[in-house]
Amino acid sequence: MCAAPQQRKFYAPMQGGDAPWIEVPFGIDTAELSSCEKPQANLIVWGGGIWEWLDPKTAIDAVVMVNREGLAAKLLFMGRTRPNRDVGERNRDDRFEKLLRSGGEHVSAHADWVPYAERLSWLRSGKIAMMLHRSTAEAEVAIAKEVVNATRNLRSEMKIPPKDRITLYITGEPNAATMTATVSLARVSDLRAVAELPESDSPVAVAGGHRLMPHIEVDPDAERERLKKERARLESEIAKAKTQLGNPSFVERAPGNVVAQMRERLAGFEATLAKVNAQLEKLIRAR
Repeated sequence: MCAAPQQRKFYAPMQGGDAPWIEVPFGIDTAELSSCEKPQANLIVWGGGIWEWLDPKTAIDAVVMVNREGLAAKLLFMGRTRPNRDVGERNRDDRFEKLLRSGGEHVSAHADWVPYAERLSWLRSGKIAMMLHRSTAEAEVAIAKEVVNATRNLRSEMKIPPKDRITLYITGEPNAATMTATVSLARVSDLRAVAELPESDSPVAVAGGHRLMPHIEVDPDAERERLKKERARLESEIAKAKTQLGNPSFVERAPGNVVAQMRERLAGFEATLAKVNAQLEKLIRAR
């Protein structure tokens, strides 16, 4: 069972048999969102529950510390109960109550479960949304997944064929799970953990506490030409999307999901164009 095609793509290589996949999407319909209040000054919102694999203590300690150092800040836990209020863990509740007291006037918690349709409103009420994970297996897998996805995106951005293995630099002392997953699932032949990335024109991605950079020997002139062609293609796609979205007849008559998909495509093209322009500028400066 998976939540999205990208998640399925990540786990598919680990599948040992031919069992069918079931996709169960999650999230909220933006049309059902409650209205959002303006952000409150220096309010930090804890963006979820207080499950055992999360680390609310570090968040509370940090808020107490910054207040002690003169920066006024408050931490609000969105909810402290489970969806089913009949299921409770007395020990966990007692531990969390003790944590809340340690935060004094700087920390508070909403008593009830917050429905998903209301969560964006809660998150937008703060200046910062925060959620911290303990160093558990779940956290390690989540970080590994983020690094693998970022590496795959870099490969796609650089038009590296799927069959080719690459050398990848990574900062931030990756754990064993991240190293193993990246090598096996992102087709990395040589994963080099370094304190700082070397000087290079290669694109850089950030995943969690890691910075990633492929090491590919390229002809600068050929790469400049490739990027110019890619820029021209993206500019053409952006122009077409803007023309379509600027047509009142299309926006009014097309189904809402089609219009939304076109807007997402436009945003994706624009984001990719910004990356291409940045790479091209680096190559031109290096001449």
